[in-house]
Amino acid sequence: MKNFSAFVVSTALSCAAAQAAAPDPAVEEAFNRLDSARLAALQPEMEDSYSRAYAGYRLAIARHLNDDGDAGKALGLAIDALEGGESVQSDSDSAALLAMAYGYRIALSPLSAMRYGPKSHKMVRRALALDGENPLARLANGISLFNTPGAFGGDKQKALEAFERAAALYHAGRGGATADWGLAEALVWKGLAQRELGREREAAQSWREALATRPDHRWAGALLEGNGS
Repeated sequence: MKNFSAFVVSTALSCAAAQAAAPDPAVEEAFNRLDSARLAALQPEMEDSYSRAYAGYRLAIARHLNDDGDAGKALGLAIDALEGGESVQSDSDSAALLAMAYGYRIALSPLSAMRYGPKSHKMVRRALALDGENPLARLANGISLFNTPGAFGGDKQKALEAFERAAALYHAGRGGATADWGLAEALVWKGLAQRELGREREAAQSWREALATRPDHRWAGALLEGNGS
């Protein structure tokens, strides 16, 4: 299995949707175990295109981390489900999920950055334009700023501010029933930005807060373990 914490730093993990269909708890449970087989079985059972795209996105990540193969195929199906629908034109969460999927395409194939980078940035802008106070859109914006090279507009400090705003919005009650794990991911990314800015102790605290919010959050646990905390 690929190193979980080191690999995911360079990718764009999706988070919960407040206005679009909420991720099925079974999908999240399977993803936390990186159970590719279970995710593959769950995906066709999802009742709407957003949920199928989300399950496919999680499946792509699990397959990649497990070296199972076909990660690109799963991601392609997720992208197709969103690109073929109308929700990305009117729903902030759908636009943000598509931005994350484009970003993960770059993680799978860095040479595709010239094609998918602009697509991802466009979807982030759309998500924010549709709802600037959507924590998912703020988180997507932060991840984009974090992973984009500085020469192309990336900025770790601005990314940190976006993650802080996302966490504040989740704390304020945005994000609906899925805010518990959406908050956890915002806190994990906040810690990553703090670490990049040389604020190691604050980063560890952010990851501990993520685990307090969601004890089964594997990524936060892996980062703390790697940090010796």
